[in-house]
Amino acid sequence: MKSNLFVIVFIILMPMLTYAQLNNSDKIISQSQKTTVSLKNDHMTDNKNIFPYSKFVPAFATLAAALIGSFFGPWFAFRLQKQEKVQKMKVDNITAGNLALFTISRQFQTLGNLRKQFIDPVREHPLRFIAMRPVVPFLNSEDFKFDIGSLSFFLEPHRQRLLQQTLRQTLNELVIEDERFKTVVNALNWRSKLHVEQIQPLLDQAKVRMYPDQIQIGVYEFLLPQNADTALPHIQTALGYRLYQTILQSTNNVIEILDESLISLLRMRDTLVSSLNQLFPNNIDDILHFEPL
Repeated sequence: MKSNLFVIVFIILMPMLTYAQLNNSDKIISQSQKTTVSLKNDHMTDNKNIFPYSKFVPAFATLAAALIGSFFGPWFAFRLQKQEKVQKMKVDNITAGNLALFTISRQFQTLGNLRKQFIDPVREHPLRFIAMRPVVPFLNSEDFKFDIGSLSFFLEPHRQRLLQQTLRQTLNELVIEDERFKTVVNALNWRSKLHVEQIQPLLDQAKVRMYPDQIQIGVYEFLLPQNADTALPHIQTALGYRLYQTILQSTNNVIEILDESLISLLRMRDTLVSSLNQLFPNNIDDILHFEPL
């Protein structure tokens, strides 16, 4: 590109320099005509030869303009196209980051609603392993999956070392968070299926009825929570020891990992927002923010 530019400049300047040199010669000869007539005549003859050459200057100028246009036109077009491509890539990357934040928001709101509807009402219940209702219909974790591929720009090289490490760590944490959400959903679904298909039929067979402040087992009624320990052996008998332990551990596990996931999702939100702000410091207002309801 530099060599082409040098040729163009040379073509432009060459006729101009030649013309200037000839004019300079004209002045020198004009001064000498005061002393030498023959030199004056020679100068007049040379001037007649030189003057016709000047008519080619506009042609050279037109040629130079054409060459400049043919060079800089495509160059400016290439530069403009490149800038548009970079800008589009930037917009696409910000959009991908916002979609990841939106997915975090959806996961958080979904788990938050589940906790509010199914867990919080029985969190302190002494018999929450059967009092906690199953989540029906079952959830599909694929409906809340991150598009990790669209965030591949987090792995691009040639960045400042600390920023590069931060971005790669953020993407790794996002993958882990996606798996954690999937684990919570699978645990919820598994417990719900167990409750519907095995626990409820056995409770119905033993004539167990749950009420807000008491539990009825056959002809027996136990006030809750004060008589929970008295009712528990009857429930164990109705379910059998293995199934009792399974539903008990499953319920406790669901509550624990769901609570942890909600905390982790908020932490993931803050980490991702921070990374996007570092990547796009001039577009902070374009980064999505959400607050838990």
